[in-house]
Order: sequence, then structure tokens, then C-alpha cells
Amino acid sequence: MTVDVVHFSQDAKLSEVVKTMSERNIGTAVITEGERPIGIITERDIIKKVVTKGRGLEGLIAADVMTSPIVTITPEVDFENALLIMTSNHIKSLVVVEDDELSGIITTTDILRRTKEIAENNRKLTRYQTIQGYLFFLGIVAIFLIFVFKYLL
Repeated sequence: MTVDVVHFSQDAKLSEVVKTMSERNIGTAVITEGERPIGIITERDIIKKVVTKGRGLEGLIAADVMTSPIVTITPEVDFENALLIMTSNHIKSLVVVEDDELSGIITTTDILRRTKEIAENNRKLTRYQTIQGYLFFLGIVAIFLIFVFKYLL
């Protein structure tokens, strides 16, 4: 989850939103009313609602292109459920709200980072289990050799 969320009021100039998104190299900005998230602007919103319609940024405000209402979760929602919510709602960003205030955002980038961590942990676990299996096998061989030397020789 990203906690340093870029957010703007709904009457912010769209040109300022786009400039900040570009400078921060992010694809999503949350639109708030006070501290309460009320919408979201993504790169896709800008392309679909501005660029493809031949509109310029001048004179537009965040409310003109934001997607609203938004899907939100609380910080208690775990990774797997957040992923399910994103998938079932066909969204790439999930706003995290606590006490009706913006507290973070989960994006596909966060999901990819977490997935990478899980894959690395699985590789480590597999390596550990393989070593554990070899040690178990060596233990059986040792017991067998002790039995052979003690009782058969």
C-alpha cells in the first residue's frame, strides 16, 4: 500500500493534476472533499475523457474527468481480498479509507511488488524444503549404515 497518496480537491485545475502525476511518475490521483476520497483520476480517464475527445486541459477541473463513486477498503483488508476486490470490480487502483479519511492506495504496482515478494519467499521455502528432504534422507542412510555395521557385520 502507498501511504503518500497524491490527492487534489475536485475543483483543482486538471492541468495541475496532470503535471503532478507526470512529475511524480504516477498513474493515479485521488480526488478528495476535505480528507474524504470522492473520486479518482487515472491516466486512462485523461485519455478517454480528454485526449480522445480532442479537448485540451485548459478550463477543465478534476471533477470533470474523475471517476466517481470509487471502490474503497479499510486498512484491515488483507492482500488476497484486496486483489479479489480489484479483480471483481475491474479496477487497477483501490483507495484505502480509515474513519472516512484517505489513508492509502493500493495499485497494480503494489500488487506486482507483493507478488514478487511472495514468489521469492516461495523459492526460499522450496529450497529449504529440498535441503530438509536431503537431510532426512541422509539421516535414514545413516541409521541404515549403523544398523548394517552393528548387526550384520
